[in-house]
Amino acid sequence: MDAEKSLKIATRRFQNGNYLLSLNKFGQARKEFDVALTIYERAGDDKGIAETLNNIGIALHRDGMNAEARDYLERSYALKKEKNVATKESMFNTLYNLLHISGVLTPDEFESYYIELKILGEELGGDYLDIVEREKAIYDSVVATRALEIKRKEEEERARSSPAGALEHMRASGIPCLTKVDFELHGFAIGLNESITYLNFGKMVKIEGLVPREDGVESTTGTVEFEAPYQSIQSLIEDNDSKPVEEEAFEHLKKFMSTLVLVREEINFSLRKTRFSISRVTMKNGFGDLVELYVSPEAASGEPLVLNSEDVMLVKMMLSSEPSLYKLLTLNARRLYDEEHFPVSIMESMTALNAFLNVLLRTSLTGDQLLDYTSIQNTSLYNRLDYLKRLLSGVEKGEAEGSLEEYLGENGRDVEEALEYYDRIMAGDKSGIGSAEACKTLRAVNMVIYELKSRYGI
Repeated sequence: MDAEKSLKIATRRFQNGNYLLSLNKFGQARKEFDVALTIYERAGDDKGIAETLNNIGIALHRDGMNAEARDYLERSYALKKEKNVATKESMFNTLYNLLHISGVLTPDEFESYYIELKILGEELGGDYLDIVEREKAIYDSVVATRALEIKRKEEEERARSSPAGALEHMRASGIPCLTKVDFELHGFAIGLNESITYLNFGKMVKIEGLVPREDGVESTTGTVEFEAPYQSIQSLIEDNDSKPVEEEAFEHLKKFMSTLVLVREEINFSLRKTRFSISRVTMKNGFGDLVELYVSPEAASGEPLVLNSEDVMLVKMMLSSEPSLYKLLTLNARRLYDEEHFPVSIMESMTALNAFLNVLLRTSLTGDQLLDYTSIQNTSLYNRLDYLKRLLSGVEKGEAEGSLEEYLGENGRDVEEALEYYDRIMAGDKSGIGSAEACKTLRAVNMVIYELKSRYGI
């Protein structure tokens, strides 16, 4: 077939493609254009190639295949420029088609093509200039979007590159400062293999990673996570002042420890600030990355009391509920001891024992014994201790013989010593009542409550 005949066939197939395109038969139109393109390429007809590439791009775009359409339109425009085989109107048309493919051009690419369209439009004038003016609104929007994107990237870079940038971004965006504080708990060793989450002062708090030290030092390391105020984080960043964050972390951990000692009466521990120190503070920036805010030169510390699943369940439950009276009294006795109010601590410990015995006896006595017990007016601690000995010995009526030591062993003997301190204080004699006596009373009450709870399933 000679070249002239081939080009006539190519022209006819090109026209067929345009007709099918007008009928929205995009797939069939592309087939016709493909045939025309092959013939034009064999004949080396750059003008025919360029125009066919343009129309294939239009068909693909209208068929929703924008990425593929862009490739054809860019090839068409590049060929028209390089070979100088198209009129300015034709080049304007291809540029216009390119600018209307959504989602495939970057702002920089859009701007580059628009500037070329504008130059051609100003040269052509008339309707072409009107089209340029209409496209300017889109161009302005793209430029504005690009400026916002540049600003966003700059802000993101600052937020990722420095703590101050992270805080600035979070404050501007209203993102809370989710802060992690790595701490050391001195004088107590505990292991916790799962996290515990609870509300404190209206904030969600998470305790995790409690690990005792392995070098024999009685100490524990862990992490407390909570939302810190912007101002506290700012003080930490600008002045290296960790105190506001440390204070808040201490208060959150204090609630956890207070609840823990209510769950496990054998734990004789009260959290004071001298027992608590922080080693590291990190914060999640607005993109979820951890940013280091503070590192202490102090090392972290543990001999473990490992919490079992039941302990964890009870801690979680009690963090969101009111504990029993005897538990609150025991906790208050510990606080009084820490504050060196030793006689009052002993009084509070014995009051806690009294409250616990009331719960125990009402739960464990049955029949006539229960009726007899509940009929006593103004029941004293000693009344309850008598009924406790009956319960422990199985005596139905009358008084049970023997001391508490006979029924409770060492724990019973310690309680009897604590009762001696209690009697002296009640009689107004506080001489010789100090730290050792208060500590022994606390331990005696804790241990006997723990033993009785275990024995009677309370």
